[in-house]
Amino acid sequence: LTKNLVDFLKRRGALKILPQVLHELEKLRELENISQDTLIVATQADAQKYGKTLKAQKTKVDPTIVGGYIYKTKSKRVLNSYKHHLLGLYKKLLAKD
Repeated sequence: LTKNLVDFLKRRGALKILPQVLHELEKLRELENISQDTLIVATQADAQKYGKTLKAQKTKVDPTIVGGYIYKTKSKRVLNSYKHHLLGLYKKLLAKD
């Protein structure tokens, strides 16, 4: 596919747009990866706890979110992690100074 694309662009004298084409293809690939509902949790116990109510196709464990969950679909992202709430509180405290 890549060789055919480069040959096509070369024949059309359009090799200069190759970086933009590759960028758009990368964005499409990312959208395909996001098309699955994904639940991101801090621990396996959180996966069991939140997985009962949030029926995600894919579950990932990421200890950096401390606790809670992040639920991603193709069109939305729900940030309900402890890390997100702690950062929000931190920013409010800094703004009061």
